[in-house]
Amino acid sequence: MLRSSFAHLQQAERIEAFLKVLPPGNPYREWVVIAWFYSALHYVEAFLVTKSAAYRDHDLRRSEMRRHAETTRVVVAYHQLHKAAKEARYDGTPFTQKDLDELEPMFLQVKSTMRQALGL
Repeated sequence: MLRSSFAHLQQAERIEAFLKVLPPGNPYREWVVIAWFYSALHYVEAFLVTKSAAYRDHDLRRSEMRRHAETTRVVVAYHQLHKAAKEARYDGTPFTQKDLDELEPMFLQVKSTMRQALGL
């Protein structure tokens, strides 16, 4: 389990690096959704470990997010990413480019808000 803010930031950035090597027009859009969610999760965890602890449980993490102003601002976007990633993993939901266009700003909101909260 990653325990430091720095380790979570590294993991978030590593996941983003994976997305950059995907070819243009990548037909596996569900993996983009999954990667965005897990990168967002690590950005949130990078912040939360500075306030309390790391959370392995999604419900506990979401509950903890509601305790801090910085994470409260992104809880809706984070939840939407979580929901979409779950649909991709467990339901085999096909995602269109339009879906990605709607989800990407949510990922970017979580990323930028958490980086700002961390003073980056």
